[in-house]
Amino acid sequence: MSDRHLEIDRAVYQQEVVALFDRRSATYDNDRDFHPPMARRLVEAAGLQLGWRVLDLATGTGQAAIVAAEQVGPMGLVVGIDCSAGMLDRARTKSVGLVQVSWLLGDAQDPPFPPISFDAVLCSAAFAYLRDPLAALQRWWQLLVPGGTVAFHGWSEQSFVLGVLVQQMAAEAGYPINFHPLTQDRAACADLLQRTGFEVQSIEAERQQRPLSISSIEQSAATVLDNPICLPLRLALGADRLATFRQQLHSKIAALLDENGNLLDEWETFYIVGRKPRWDRQL
Repeated sequence: MSDRHLEIDRAVYQQEVVALFDRRSATYDNDRDFHPPMARRLVEAAGLQLGWRVLDLATGTGQAAIVAAEQVGPMGLVVGIDCSAGMLDRARTKSVGLVQVSWLLGDAQDPPFPPISFDAVLCSAAFAYLRDPLAALQRWWQLLVPGGTVAFHGWSEQSFVLGVLVQQMAAEAGYPINFHPLTQDRAACADLLQRTGFEVQSIEAERQQRPLSISSIEQSAATVLDNPICLPLRLALGADRLATFRQQLHSKIAALLDENGNLLDEWETFYIVGRKPRWDRQL
């Protein structure tokens, strides 16, 4: 288990992830400028080919899986796995008519397939939520054919202003957390691939920014603290101290607002693509 989740039980953490994405399922596709273009670019970076068998892990509403289905064509196969039934319901609705796509309720950490089952494994915008990212990558390595492709997103250490602020406050409170410990920069992304048996195919970086209005700031701040990655912090603080922490967070946010009541959010997305060596080895 990674250091980030040592304080809590695996099952408890997974329940938090399921609950979060069940809540978000109805509105997940609403932000069309964030997840959909990011999913499409990841699929394009993976270089899928006609007829490939593709596993899309933590598929959510199927944003990457549906693009992948277009790439592999009707002779290919795409399986989307997610732990949230609500997310999969949305994916099924969106994919009517795509005969090469199927959906499965399950765990992205340890998919229920035999070794050498897929030509590519994708994970769009969900790597940060994995209980044990290194173990997951090793498991994905096993699922790939020799020469197979893995492609997933990571974010840099200073991505997302509210998350950075919560990290700073948590460290000051004596309960450090890290939202992106394994993908903090391009070198870390390359090291992550190599440590888990992959060759580095490409690591593309994309810097973006947008202003957050006061209404979206309040919602985003609550979302950050309710993130499963913050569960150890919430449990350590307890109800009273957590309420104080939330108040302090809002005070710090207020001090950062510009004259129009907005806060500039910035992030750097990594499109991480690795290849399983063509020679055989066992992890």
